[in-house]
Amino acid sequence: MKGPWKDVAVPRGISLPDFLFSYMKRHGDAVAFYTDDRTYTFNDTMAIVKRLSAGLQSVGLVQGDIIGTYVGNRIEFIWLWLAALRLGAVVTTCNPVYTSEELIMQFNDSKVKYIVVEAATIAKYNAAKNKLPLVKTVISMDGLRNTIDLNSLLINQESDAKNLPRIDPDKVVAFILYSSGTTGLPKGVLLTHQALVTNFFLVNNLKEGPPGFEPTPKDIILSVFQYFHAGGLIPQIWCFIAGAAQVSNVQFDVSSLLAAINKWKVTILFLVPPVLVAIAKSPIVDKSKVKSLRSILCGAAPLGKEVAMEASQKLEVHEFVQTFGMTELGFLTHLAPAYPGKLDRIGTCGFLIPNAEGKIVDVATLKELGTNEKGEIWLKIASFMQGYLNNPKATSETITNDGWLRTGDIGYYDEEGYWFIIDRLKELIKVRGFQVAPAELEAVILLHPSAAEVIVVGVPDDYSGELPRAYVVLKQNKTATATEIEEFVKERVAYYKQLKGGVRFVNELPKTGSGKLLRRKLRDEARAEIESRKTTSKL
Repeated sequence: MKGPWKDVAVPRGISLPDFLFSYMKRHGDAVAFYTDDRTYTFNDTMAIVKRLSAGLQSVGLVQGDIIGTYVGNRIEFIWLWLAALRLGAVVTTCNPVYTSEELIMQFNDSKVKYIVVEAATIAKYNAAKNKLPLVKTVISMDGLRNTIDLNSLLINQESDAKNLPRIDPDKVVAFILYSSGTTGLPKGVLLTHQALVTNFFLVNNLKEGPPGFEPTPKDIILSVFQYFHAGGLIPQIWCFIAGAAQVSNVQFDVSSLLAAINKWKVTILFLVPPVLVAIAKSPIVDKSKVKSLRSILCGAAPLGKEVAMEASQKLEVHEFVQTFGMTELGFLTHLAPAYPGKLDRIGTCGFLIPNAEGKIVDVATLKELGTNEKGEIWLKIASFMQGYLNNPKATSETITNDGWLRTGDIGYYDEEGYWFIIDRLKELIKVRGFQVAPAELEAVILLHPSAAEVIVVGVPDDYSGELPRAYVVLKQNKTATATEIEEFVKERVAYYKQLKGGVRFVNELPKTGSGKLLRRKLRDEARAEIESRKTTSKL
């Protein structure tokens, strides 16, 4: 199955920074970034990135080194990953709300040598540093003690790094982004320069088909995705190519978001459905009189038609563009066409982008299915990951011998070629667009002295999409309360992984005859319970 847009020849032999600089040079003195302090043009941005490359080179960063970021949404993050990639270094991004224990797991797995922190994360890094033996250099974005100040890497530096390495884009990894994949613990996804050049060139070349979503140099874009996340990197790169301006360093409460939209006359919002729900339900939206928005792009979770309609009326936005992708796919594979005012297609993730192929496969027989038949979505695109870091088994379970990636999502396509996601075969839980691996939470709960067995599932929630819930079997002659288990987990994981779906104590967990835990059975029961509660509340 192919999409409606014409396949295109993709640039080859060019690194991701060089690819992006080729567009940024065309945009020149147009505004690239708006912040509270000042604006930055595309020329400013390139000059800063070059100086920062020289600064990073001066502290020893070389090709092949792994540099890990542990910071929130700030413009320096964007400068930094571009500068590091120009030196042939590899960037791995860590969620800034991660605990010290989560940080240790990711940065030891990816063998980080350089770490970048900020005031909000330095205490957690300090608590973890004795268990991060490979880290040799700490850079901070806030001039913190016992670190190298990022500003010092920009001031009094050469205008560019010397002897930039030759980067083979097909082989050199640009990013290691962590994803839960279809099962198990988070794994490092290896994305080469070529994979990302390919994906963004395809997304920006929707030829000879329905009108595609295309930001222009006249657009001002605000993204509420976390920058460390694949969904956060997408608008950053998209803007560099399109010549659109980005609004950076914005707080993500509804009031601040609306103020930023009005202050900078934002035309396009990138967000996840839970944020749109908060906007649609907020009483202050009606008073804000947002007039500049023309488009909202939604990703990371399905968007309900009811929410879209409510937001459309409040924000006076009539173009909702939905996407589908995975970190493992090099980001995007599906994009809904841009039909202003046409909301009857809300719920679809759109068409396959150019050069991408897809099929629906029967979960039991692996037989290929046809139109409107439901099965697992398999995809093929040249922007695939190189594989999972240090995990050939998970790689081979995800990518078939003939080059298809098994997404773990259940869906179908209709007669017109629109694709729909309806369920999840994979185990992961989606909380406000963030991935939560049940296996990770189960491992944490089993550290509790009273826990014998556990299954964690996602339960539906109107605001967050899903919330983690634990079903726990206690050890014989041991006791614990739900609150104790919840607090035990809370101390060890990021806020969105906490057991806000509750804890249920059970005498035994459902299993197959061979002893395999039946996670799906409990997930289905939890969904039925939530639906029953909703139905009862309406009576």
